[in-house]
Amino acid sequence: MKSYETYLFDVDGTLIDTAELIFHCFEYSCKRFADVIVTRDIVMPMIGLPYRPQLEHYIGPVSDDRYHEIFAGHMEFQIANYHRFLRAFDGISELLEKLSSDGKKLGIVTSRKRDTLMLYLDETGLTKYFDCIISPEDTTLHKPSPEPVLEALRLLDRPAHSAIYIGDSVYDIESGNRAGCDTAFVSWSAVHAESCHSAPTWVVDSPMDLLV
Repeated sequence: MKSYETYLFDVDGTLIDTAELIFHCFEYSCKRFADVIVTRDIVMPMIGLPYRPQLEHYIGPVSDDRYHEIFAGHMEFQIANYHRFLRAFDGISELLEKLSSDGKKLGIVTSRKRDTLMLYLDETGLTKYFDCIISPEDTTLHKPSPEPVLEALRLLDRPAHSAIYIGDSVYDIESGNRAGCDTAFVSWSAVHAESCHSAPTWVVDSPMDLLV
């Protein structure tokens, strides 16, 4: 591992452990609205995509009206249950504190929509560390497109060669690679590095591995 000027992070599965929450939400909404049973081995590899592509992967295409109905029910369930599952991964707060105190620029690039994103960052005490936050509302294209990573770099006024994008899915790694950043795949999430067809620059086993 080497030192970077700019550290960009995915959220779900990278900073915050939301895998069980995401699974239970899709389990609920797919059963309630489409009578479809989903299992962990189906849901976990899709974490990292925006909500609608995930949903339609499980239950098939839906109209806009139907999508909004399902999404509302999904989010109602999520807000009622997130306290049961949400936590920052061990070592994340310490990592961000160290990077921040060393003068590094820190950003978030995530597929999580801004309402629950800010709720969860505040709940876990992580909001204060970040200089910019990119959620799906901020770009036209989403991961695995490089656009969200490039938008974060634009806001931070930092070149791609100064940055590393850290995530836990193939969509994160592909997005960062296509943006011209170095990338790091974290091994503490529910997804395995072997699933990446776009090779990361680094594979890290603990948050402190990101420090030099």
